Amino acid sequence: MGLHLTVRDSDQIGRAQQAHVLREVDGHRLDRQNGGILKTCSDGDQFFDLFTKEAEFVKAKCNGARVHTFGWNGGALRLTVRGMRWRWLGLILLALFRFILERLGVAVIDPFGEAAAARAMKGIDTVALYAHAPCGYAYAQDMDFNTVVDRLFVAKENVKRAIPGIKVACFVHIRHEDGRPRTYFVSRDSWMRYRAAA
Repeated sequence: MGLHLTVRDSDQIGRAQQAHVLREVDGHRLDRQNGGILKTCSDGDQFFDLFTKEAEFVKAKCNGARVHTFGWNGGALRLTVRGMRWRWLGLILLALFRFILERLGVAVIDPFGEAAAARAMKGIDTVALYAHAPCGYAYAQDMDFNTVVDRLFVAKENVKRAIPGIKVACFVHIRHEDGRPRTYFVSRDSWMRYRAAA
């Protein structure tokens, strides 16, 4: 069923765990009183467990499991676009191309705009960015675990640039070789120090 961790990913995950960079999720520390916006991969082998965990974390802080979810292949990794300082120009082009493409039967979605709309509609100020391992999208892009986490923090910066004032937290959901799924919080500062020391 599904993919298995590569030897390289298993090694990188083990090293990150030994360095205490992957932390058990301490759900009460995140501001989720109004719920959470979840940006994740839609992987059928991992989504249910990942979503269930996120819903538990939100439910502990909010009156119910209020999780506004956006899922597509690659999830948060799809938010690692470059050139965010030129986003205003991109939005102008997006509006023009959306007008044309939608008349040709092509749906055009801006994932940053979708998150901003969810924030406005639901009053949710916290985005949870999730990556997972193993990940078919990452493997197809020739990304190992360390690269995936590096890109997760690029996605975080992009979300914060696109939606000023939003809170963003990064998580990795790992299905270990023994079959047990675990969700970890990853601090940007801890990860950057870890990567610099490697």
